[in-house]
Amino acid sequence: MWAVIGGIGGALRILAGACVAAVLMLLVVVPLERADAKRAQETEYRAVSAEAERDELARQLDAGQIVIDAYQVQLRNVRAKEELTANDLEKRITENEALRKASGRACTVDDGDARFLLQP
Repeated sequence: MWAVIGGIGGALRILAGACVAAVLMLLVVVPLERADAKRAQETEYRAVSAEAERDELARQLDAGQIVIDAYQVQLRNVRAKEELTANDLEKRITENEALRKASGRACTVDDGDARFLLQP
């Protein structure tokens, strides 16, 4: 085996080659691997951040939809109340006009009265 290696000179060359390989590993390969790992970690952080942002936007959209639905219910309720009030008012006006007409105090305005009131 010693003859295959080439004696002490061959062993020293092998040892020197191993040292050079170890130094190259420490100076070149390890920093490159660290840089690759750092880039991969940054990519992962960006992906996690994008997912979190997407989830937050979805949550905000859901919350906004809940608010919109609540306001629509309130609007329907207000419109229904206004319609009831308007119908009640029309009914009261009709009843009042019928009462005035029955008592002989009808307040009727015809086209002639309107023209007279609108003349300068």
